[in-house]
Parts: sequence; structure tokens; C-alpha cells
Amino acid sequence: MAFISTSRLTVLLLLFFLHAVYAEEKACTVRDGDKYYDLSQLSASKDYVSKASDGSEYYVNVCRRVTTETWAIEDEKDVAIFKRTTEERGDFSLGSVNTTLAIHGGNPLLYLTNGSPCPTVSQLRAASVIRYICDTSVFAAGQPELIAELPGCSFFFEWRTHYACPTNSNSGTGGAVVVLGTIALILLMLYIVGGTLYNRYVLNLRGFDQLPGISLFSLTDTLELCNRIVDRIMPRPAPYGTSFNHQHHAWNTGPRSGNRPRTGYERLTASDEERQGMLNEEDDDDHTPVQADTGVEPSPEHPTESA
Repeated sequence: MAFISTSRLTVLLLLFFLHAVYAEEKACTVRDGDKYYDLSQLSASKDYVSKASDGSEYYVNVCRRVTTETWAIEDEKDVAIFKRTTEERGDFSLGSVNTTLAIHGGNPLLYLTNGSPCPTVSQLRAASVIRYICDTSVFAAGQPELIAELPGCSFFFEWRTHYACPTNSNSGTGGAVVVLGTIALILLMLYIVGGTLYNRYVLNLRGFDQLPGISLFSLTDTLELCNRIVDRIMPRPAPYGTSFNHQHHAWNTGPRSGNRPRTGYERLTASDEERQGMLNEEDDDDHTPVQADTGVEPSPEHPTESA
């Protein structure tokens, strides 16, 4: 039972690590044919600040929540962008964190929704769209710039940066290496724990003897295991065949005497001495007369004449 529980725990850990690696690889990235976009490098420990002409400031972070402390926002734990003004009513969220990119016109887009309720229409919530434009002349990360603010609390930004330039399709070699390494480590842990439990509770070993030997991938052990499996699935044939034997040592190829067939021997094999002894014994049986004891004397061949 302990071994089964350990196996289930190992499988759950394996699925968890695979999910974590897969999620980390796909966060804030997108593919467009052979082009690969990765904006995860724009995720920073300090927010990007964009100042508008009216004196408002927009605090933005990429694929993570803002690090700047917000004021008077209802749900501030997932705020990805917010607007700060000189008004006393507090900050205004323009959208929550989103790590899924979209492609439009060859440019990656990031949609941020579920912001603060609109002041004019309380049923609507603020939302924003950031379009990232490839610009190799911007050596730094760049910063967002407000392009338009539409009724209904919709905001549009543009962000020129060299991080928005596409690269060749990422083959995911690094992620594959991490996955394979994690699988190998978990299998090794499973082998050590399972082997130790087996040696301790089944073989009753103690001390260092209960530690399994690292021979899981041994070629000899693998071949022996395969041989045992084959023996269980396909049993070995019997020492005698079930078909007619045409070899020189078949019983029915030796000399025969009499007309009685040697049924029962033609399917067996033996040495020359055994075969000859069996044949001589059968020949003696064929030439031995059999007489019945009837208790009556035999009559003479020619009866005598009476005087």
C-alpha cells in the first residue's frame, strides 16, 4: 500500500511539474506562422509610467500585476494597468492581468479587461488594449503611449520596443530539457523509495542492505526481465514434438520385422541402443508361440486300426 501511495504521489508531482513548465513557457508568448513573439522580458519589478497631456499618469506592467501601491481600487490584486489623477476619488483600474497575446496586423496585442466600473455607466467596466510595435531603434524597453480614450471606458495604447520584434519559431529545447530532467529525477526517486520499501518489508533487509542498487537501466537486468516475461506469455515447448520426425534417429526409420506397425514409437526419439533393444524385444514377442492350457491331450495324427 505504501508503494502504491508513493506511485500516485509521484505521478501527481510529475503532472504538476509538467503543467508548471508548460504554463511558464507559454505565458506572454504567441506564434504567428514561423514568427515567434515573446514579451515576457517586458515584465519588470518596477512599473512603466506614461504621462498624458492632462497630467494623468498611467502605470503599466506586462503579464503581471503592478508593483505600485494603488488607492481606492475595489479589486487591486490583479490590476495590470491603472490611471492616477489629482482627483480625490482615487485610482482607476483599466484592466486586470492577462498573459495571452493576440496577433493583429503582424503586431502582438494584449487585451486587458475587467477594470473599474465606469463613472458614467456603472454596468460597464474599463478595458484597454496595448498594441506592441516592433522598433529596432528603441534599445531600451520603451514605454506605452495613450493613443485614444473612447466612451465606455475603453483605452488604446501603443508600445514601441525591440522586444516586439519577431524571432524564429522557438523549438522549445529549453523546456524539453527541463521536462526530461524532471521526469528522470522523479523516476530515480520512485526507484529508490520503492526499492527501499520492497527490500525492507518484503525481503526483511535492514541497514544499508535495504537500499536498492542503481541498476535500473542495466542491460543484463533488462534482458533477464524480458526473458521472464516471454516465458510467462509463451511457455517453452515440450521435450518431444507433436509432428512427424524425419530425423535419422526417429523410431519409424529403423528396420521392422513382421507386419505389425510400430504405432506409438514413431513420434518419440531415443538413442540407437534403446531403439535396437526395443525392436529386439518386440521381435521375440512376435515369434513366441502361444498355447492355451485346455486339459485335453492331443489326438494322434494317424489313428491305429483296430484288430
